[in-house]
Amino acid sequence: MVMKIQCPRCHNAMELPPAPETPQEVFCRACMSRQSYLTFPAFEREPIRGQVATPILVEGESACFFHPNKRAQVPCDLCGRFLCALCELEIGEKHFCSGCLTTAQQRGSLSQMERRRFVPESAALCFAALGLVLPLAIFTGPIAIFFTVRSFTTQGSIVGRKTFILVIAMLLVLIQFIVLLMAFVEWMKSR
Repeated sequence: MVMKIQCPRCHNAMELPPAPETPQEVFCRACMSRQSYLTFPAFEREPIRGQVATPILVEGESACFFHPNKRAQVPCDLCGRFLCALCELEIGEKHFCSGCLTTAQQRGSLSQMERRRFVPESAALCFAALGLVLPLAIFTGPIAIFFTVRSFTTQGSIVGRKTFILVIAMLLVLIQFIVLLMAFVEWMKSR
């Protein structure tokens, strides 16, 4: 069975030949570094779902980082700590310890954990349409322009930028400003 780990220097995926409990060296092709590793039995073991943490029965068996008397089931995909069945947190196909999961969630690097996302394109269209319904175009127009610019300057969404919606929002704002300008000119003429 071929195992994969990340290079500690460049984070490139490296394939490790099976070598249980004997120190081995592996060469990273991306950064040209030589790494030494030692594979524990839990690294090759597939995670077992719905199990309680089992005690270590054989001396030398890999233990959980957080529970030294419990047998390790799987390593954390981010930090590499061995985890028992109690500590393993599975998100999608990945396994995390509680510390790495909290850190990844705070950084926003786990898209599987996102429950909602702000979409500036939708906000721009809503404010542009609101200016048509209510006579507030002088306020809603600049807000729609702000969200349009924000959509182009912020990092892209996982669903992609909706340029068509932004064009519609900008056209609506332009129409509103033209109508406001015409109304202002007519008002000035009537004075």
